[in-house]
Amino acid sequence: MKKFFNSLLVVVLCFCFGLTLAGCTPKVVSETTNITEGVVSNGGVVLYHDGWVYFINGSKSVNEANVKAKNVLSGIYRVEAMDDGSGRIAYKPSTTDEDGNEVKEFTKIEQVSSNLVGFDDGSIFIFGNFLYYTTPCDSKDRDGTMLTGKTEFRRIDLKNFADQLLYTTTASDDTITYEYYKQGSDLYLTVYEKNSATLTSLKIGKKVTTAFKKEQVRSAVLSSRFGEGYGATGKTDNYLFYTLNYDSESDILKGSRVYRICPDGTGETKLSEGHTLTLLSIEYDYLVYYEDLYGVRTTYAQKINDKTTALSFAKEDAISNIGTDKAYSECVFFLEAGKLKMLVYSGHWISVVDYDPEDLTGDSQRGIVEFDDAEVIHFIDIYEDYIVYQLTTASESTTEAKNLVYKVKFRNIGNAENRKVCLSTTKPNADNGLLAPEIYNGFLYCFVTETASNTTYLYRINMQTPEERGEENEDGTKKGLEEAEFIGVKE
Repeated sequence: MKKFFNSLLVVVLCFCFGLTLAGCTPKVVSETTNITEGVVSNGGVVLYHDGWVYFINGSKSVNEANVKAKNVLSGIYRVEAMDDGSGRIAYKPSTTDEDGNEVKEFTKIEQVSSNLVGFDDGSIFIFGNFLYYTTPCDSKDRDGTMLTGKTEFRRIDLKNFADQLLYTTTASDDTITYEYYKQGSDLYLTVYEKNSATLTSLKIGKKVTTAFKKEQVRSAVLSSRFGEGYGATGKTDNYLFYTLNYDSESDILKGSRVYRICPDGTGETKLSEGHTLTLLSIEYDYLVYYEDLYGVRTTYAQKINDKTTALSFAKEDAISNIGTDKAYSECVFFLEAGKLKMLVYSGHWISVVDYDPEDLTGDSQRGIVEFDDAEVIHFIDIYEDYIVYQLTTASESTTEAKNLVYKVKFRNIGNAENRKVCLSTTKPNADNGLLAPEIYNGFLYCFVTETASNTTYLYRINMQTPEERGEENEDGTKKGLEEAEFIGVKE
């Protein structure tokens, strides 16, 4: 027996020594937290964290498994930022090429993940020590067919770069909406799979557990603020909202049922039954929804807190001045917390609407800029005192060019002319399934397709024109518009 144990000990020691030589020591995964302090621009194509700017290196037009290579289109990269805490990318001293053009080179750039991330459901987030991302599933079914139509939710431990699978959607080519929620000290991933009609909330730790799963869900809206509200008066952002068909065993056999629920599954409350309505969004602690009643559509914005047990459909919650000629997401852009202040794109005008729900006759609507009949715009974001938009369809009677990015002032205008300002000569991809443009640290990051290679990469446009920056040509004349700056590495 003693000889057996001696032999066993030798085998165990040899095995452990072999693991050490092979570098197979299991990685210690960091503790999961929901901390976002120090993270700037979380949840888009680019963000800043702990001295690095993380970004998605372009986009692929199809959801297929990526090939691991030195430089990966659609992978996640990071570049070193300046050490002044500004979040600006650090560059080596610039040089010039044979034609005298400036050549800029990153001080340091690293690949974080070679998985495909630049597709329509792709965004990157950082909570605590982890970077969270989505990628097409690279598994196969029994017939050997790649299941790239499914989406995998994954995370990378930025301490040791261990990669962990969190969740895989249930069906291929499903339409999904997802958000991360903070509740207490915990982090939740919430996913609405429209085609599968399921709403799932997952508690993330070293292991992932299901907090709840709702089936036969007709629609759902999720907070874009990680479940963090705007104060004690409203907690709408703390919840998820979803609808079900009417209850076949109920006396009310029409409309739909609306529920609210916390990410951990608590606080579930039925807010409405029997109304024909559509949930639109959660905006600055308001739940926005509309009701169709006898052919009339009325939009409401209501704050929801722990004591709220019903949607009011009350006059004081109704929002006026919302155009019906365009989809809600195209015509309304909420601006500030605590009040109903909106940019409204109705007819040919972008207007600023200050709405006081206590004084329905006191709506203040101020036109900002007018467009011709044939012009179509796409809201991008707000930058300082400006609305930033892309003119996706231009009129032949105007000088504005199609698919360029513009800004126009809506605050602090004074008596000056409120002119449209074109920001560069580069045409970003329109909103066609690629990730949307995003403003970070004075630049608009956007995807641009290079015509020659038919390949999409990440570029950035300065939010100030050369004229606004006071830059001049060598002969003292004003500098014209510049092209966008390429960010990343190429295959």
